[in-house]
Amino acid sequence: MPVNAQPESGSATSRPLPPVERALRRFRRLKVAAAAFAAAALAGTAALALYIRSLPPLDLSAASNRSTVVLDREGKLLRPFLTADGRWKLPVTSDDVDPRYLAMLKAYEDKRFDSHHGIDPLGLARAAGQMLRHGRVVSGGSTITMQVARLIDPPQDQRSLAAKLRQVVRALELERTLKKREILDLYLALAPYGGNLEGLRAASLSWFGKEPRRLSFAEQALLVGLPQAPEARRPDRDLAAALRARDRILARSQQAGLLSREEQIGALREAFKGERKAFPAYASHAAAAAHAAEPQRRVLQFTIDQRLQASLEQLVRENVDRLGPKVTGALLAIDNATGDVLAHVGSADY
Repeated sequence: MPVNAQPESGSATSRPLPPVERALRRFRRLKVAAAAFAAAALAGTAALALYIRSLPPLDLSAASNRSTVVLDREGKLLRPFLTADGRWKLPVTSDDVDPRYLAMLKAYEDKRFDSHHGIDPLGLARAAGQMLRHGRVVSGGSTITMQVARLIDPPQDQRSLAAKLRQVVRALELERTLKKREILDLYLALAPYGGNLEGLRAASLSWFGKEPRRLSFAEQALLVGLPQAPEARRPDRDLAAALRARDRILARSQQAGLLSREEQIGALREAFKGERKAFPAYASHAAAAAHAAEPQRRVLQFTIDQRLQASLEQLVRENVDRLGPKVTGALLAIDNATGDVLAHVGSADY
């Protein structure tokens, strides 16, 4: 072969394309990619719209299934009753709760609750990053609104991507339909707290024997952490797990400036045995009779005075105990001026 032979036309050593031609080819490739992306986006949007239309209307009736409560003349709790499905679901709203509890809840569960529209892109991105780093779900990225959506419209498989998508759609729907305060009230009323306790008020009375407004920092922190794993952290089953969650929430709250270092240390030292307490049961005979007469009513209010009722129940018990086991007692206290029944003791031991 001659040394100075020329390559054939069209071979791999052909001349490079002029800069203008290269730019045109890159532009054409970008146009194809952009068109493909737009087509995928349109297809995804259409599929999402079809999915949203396939969902049944959002049903908020779960929030209305509450325990019947019997109140005294000033609205104090005399006695609650179990729901038909055997659960304690006492009514509660933000007005019944210490504002510090709400601040702790938002700081730990959903820092941007007051500003987002149902989903928190930053929270979801953080959760995705944690999953990639650790190879498992560290935090779900769910907002309080998404948690309410799950409680109202629970999916069969709460860990699936379809379930998360359903939560997102329902959360956006909730934010369009309700005010932030109403969504928060739903969370307070529906969140699970272990066993048959549903809602913050039932949990507060059962675990600590207090109304939610009277909880200490330590008690508030423990109840912030319970709904994340209500059975795994049940204080009567695994007190150590409950206290670990409490301590993490106290640390987060201190970092957020919700309590001082001294208050955090005091809360960490606060003792808690993890035992459930009995719900109030004043004027039990009168309450049971009223509930049986009107089982559909959720609030029954008496003219009874809770403090006087408790005092006279104790008085009857002490006197019956002194007189012996064959003796019982009853007492009725009436305001002669108005005819109001101020206390109703049906027997020494209900």
